[in-house]
Amino acid sequence: MQSFRSGSERRLADAGVELVRGEASFAGPHTLLVRGSDSNAEQRVGADLVFINTGARPATPNLPGLDTIPALDSTSIMELGELPEHLVVLGGGYIGVEFAQMFRRFGSRVTIIHRGAQLLKSEDPDVAAAPGARHPRGEAPDEPRRARAGDGRDAWIPEGDRG
Repeated sequence: MQSFRSGSERRLADAGVELVRGEASFAGPHTLLVRGSDSNAEQRVGADLVFINTGARPATPNLPGLDTIPALDSTSIMELGELPEHLVVLGGGYIGVEFAQMFRRFGSRVTIIHRGAQLLKSEDPDVAAAPGARHPRGEAPDEPRRARAGDGRDAWIPEGDRG
């Protein structure tokens, strides 16, 4: 996973994106003051537009038994030392689907459990259907199918896991 993270940072740098690590506060309408994470050094960063994308802390769902098993969240999954053979993702929102497709491409079998009728519920149906489409590089991902669980929730199961 460390190689994935460092590769992402390298691709950002190659694309001309500056990565500044630290804690930021506004010093003006178009200026941020960033205190470095490794020191008390401060850096001013200015831009015409400031997009705040701080993320959020993952919330653990109230799911009976979840507290009795080792479970990952969107932070701890990036710290895995080895690739899981099979990954179950709870939730078909954009973060869950992003991790599902990433680990599927890494080679894990993936099952998404989602309570809605459509993955990526905030997207238009044609956009939400895109995870099952052919990818630009030509590889065909597992075609998911929806299965209704006894409690009315939907499980999205890749083609290879239907047996």
